[in-house]
Amino acid sequence: MNKQQENGFLNNYSQTIKTIKLLAFIALLMSLIATTFLSLSQTLAEELIWFVFYPIVVLASIYGGVVTGFFVILLSCITIHFVLLQFLPFPFSASHLNYTATLIFISLSSFIHYLLCVLKRMQSQVVSSQKSNQNERLCHSIINSMPNMVGYWDKNLYCLFANEAYQEWFNKTPQQIIGMTFRELAGEDLYQLNQENIQAVLTGKPQRFERVLTKVNGTESSIIGQYIPHFAEDGSVVGFSSIASEITDLKETQAQLKLAAYVFDNTIDGVLVTDLQGNILSVNPAFVDITGYSTHEALGQTPRILKSNRYSQDFYAYMWHQIQTTGKWNGELWSRRKNGDEFLERLSIRMVRDQDGNPLRYISVFSDITELWRINEHLKH
Repeated sequence: MNKQQENGFLNNYSQTIKTIKLLAFIALLMSLIATTFLSLSQTLAEELIWFVFYPIVVLASIYGGVVTGFFVILLSCITIHFVLLQFLPFPFSASHLNYTATLIFISLSSFIHYLLCVLKRMQSQVVSSQKSNQNERLCHSIINSMPNMVGYWDKNLYCLFANEAYQEWFNKTPQQIIGMTFRELAGEDLYQLNQENIQAVLTGKPQRFERVLTKVNGTESSIIGQYIPHFAEDGSVVGFSSIASEITDLKETQAQLKLAAYVFDNTIDGVLVTDLQGNILSVNPAFVDITGYSTHEALGQTPRILKSNRYSQDFYAYMWHQIQTTGKWNGELWSRRKNGDEFLERLSIRMVRDQDGNPLRYISVFSDITELWRINEHLKH
């Protein structure tokens, strides 16, 4: 039994239990009414017997539904003819009028029961319709608040839906756009540019593409567009949804990252990036040239692979204290290449923080100044 079947079984079981409880309550109520009626039967007229059971039918119809209502009608007849008959001081069932009264009771109760069930069903439909309208308004509100252009076009390229974001791009309200053709809205140039994608989506193939569009204010912006086909039950395409997301800021960020990557790869200074634990995450080609360690050998290591034996632990403790308190350290430092040769480097270490100001990375930039040091030492002597 899958989850859906299990939930259906539990719902039916719960509904059955509720119905049984209601029937038990009604049976108890009928017994109390019958007992009360018996105590008053000496003074009540025979014709009033049926009126005692109408409220029970109404109650069952309202709270129990179709099956429960008809069951209570039958139970009322049985109670009157086979239970009360044993205690009534007059021959209740002997008269043809009493059989007529029984038929009238069944007819009126069934009619009342039918009306109540219809009203209950109408009330349920009204509540369902209200919930559906509320959900529809919520969906419209969400879609209209989206910065992306969201629309729907039928197979003849007439717009059937457009959200508020279209106004920023085309200076038209959704009400003005609905009913327009794609060509009328986009213009001939943009329509021709998108025609291949439109023809493809109308054959059932989803489309994704990039475009540069000009807004009504004259600015050019980049977008990622998507066309999603809408299939009918017979598998034919009856239209498609369109979503256009502006990516201008993303494009600018990508350009900046490309520029930064170019500088990183082509600078003559060695660069290494570590996490907060000091593990090397990235090195540039100049690092490889200066230290002799390949990128593969350096990644995952710590800067201790370059450590010489010229400095005490107090020196390194002071260096990292400066980095932790000021976020930077600058100085000259003797280090060791992979082949064991020492070299003098001019080193700058910076702490990189995230948007909340918390430490995120350490970046070290260094240059080999060994030859310059040798020249200075030679001039001194």
